Amino acid sequence: APARHLAAEHGYGLEDPTGRAEHLLGFRPPGGLDPERAKATMDAERVAVSLRSDVIRVAPHLYNDEEDVAALSRVLLGIL
Repeated sequence: APARHLAAEHGYGLEDPTGRAEHLLGFRPPGGLDPERAKATMDAERVAVSLRSDVIRVAPHLYNDEEDVAALSRVLLGIL
């Protein structure tokens, strides 16, 4: 997924695929970035995510399109 690669390039940690369901992606924000603040920003931008501890969870599926991925990428980078 483009958002996954873009996030990794900008310091987000990625959840190990063996520790999650296949349909979920987990982004760990870079040091100093409050996950609660990141979630609030995503909510305000209408990007649906959930928090699990310090991991931002995304569940992309059939109903997401390129515009949704672009919005996720934009918000992930914007909250840095």
